Amino acid sequence: MADLPPGNRLLDWALGTFHAGLFVLTIVVALYRAGGLDDLLGGLNTLLGLAIYGLLWVVTEWTTRRALRGVEWRELAVRDPGELLSRGLGWGGVTGVLLLLVPAVILVIVAVPVQIAGMARMGLDRGPRILVEALQFLFVGAGALLIAFSVAFIVGAIVGAVFALVDALVLAAARFVFALRTGTRVGLSVSSRVISPDAAGPKQGTEGE
Repeated sequence: MADLPPGNRLLDWALGTFHAGLFVLTIVVALYRAGGLDDLLGGLNTLLGLAIYGLLWVVTEWTTRRALRGVEWRELAVRDPGELLSRGLGWGGVTGVLLLLVPAVILVIVAVPVQIAGMARMGLDRGPRILVEALQFLFVGAGALLIAFSVAFIVGAIVGAVFALVDALVLAAARFVFALRTGTRVGLSVSSRVISPDAAGPKQGTEGE
């Protein structure tokens, strides 16, 4: 895949960082209003907090970069607003699954050896029953992970759709500010092109001649 232009990379990085920050801010405000922020902060340290935010930022920036392939930085436009919304739904769901995948892998790595060690302490004479309990553990664990990943995808899709709408508003505001700063006329259509007065001037003069 060809490298993106610097403007596209800047747009992806800016919106990805904005998504991660807004997501964390929303959670913090919700916990503060619910009165659970003290308990959360009491169980965190600086290193763990940075690791969690770093994971959130990396995943969010990566998925945002793929969801915004339809955005033209120079025109500050989206080729298809519906496509942006659908990509927000899809990649938002992927973001939710990826954010759950890391703690799920850590949980499996920790829980499986503990479960095996606990079964081993029961005695080798209970071999058949231990095997049945191990299969039950794996079956219940797989079902729980499937449900958790499904919920994570749905929640992530909803958040992604909201962020897609916010991105559309931010890009529309950027187009408006760009038009005011440069004196160009920016159409309301998402497929419109920005034409500077300098580019339009010679053409009008030629037609007059």
